[in-house]
Amino acid sequence: MKYEFHVGDYVETKDGTIGYITETGVSYIPYFKWTSGGIERFQELAQTAKEVARILSKLYNRVGQYDFTHPDELEKIQRLHGTQTRITFRNEDGVFVDLGFMRDKINELVDAVNELRKEKQK
Repeated sequence: MKYEFHVGDYVETKDGTIGYITETGVSYIPYFKWTSGGIERFQELAQTAKEVARILSKLYNRVGQYDFTHPDELEKIQRLHGTQTRITFRNEDGVFVDLGFMRDKINELVDAVNELRKEKQK
């Protein structure tokens, strides 16, 4: 997920401090400054969106449009969607391939990985 923060965005920390973003930019990595009760604070982000999600979900409940109160949803791999109809074709070797079956097997793996990640976070 690519994050976008804007001046004026709402900020709420895990300890209940509430404020708003006063500046965004990039020095050697992206950052934003925010203020609460006249105190200016600084938050450096990270190189990848996954690292940003980890950092922000540990410190904040909300930054702008992003809600970090459910961090398990940030790490969840999405299942493949499609119709229940089986799509079958014959490959170069003359073997029939069922794409619906392959989608179902991939979704089983996605569910298993998501469950392992959920257990690891506990």
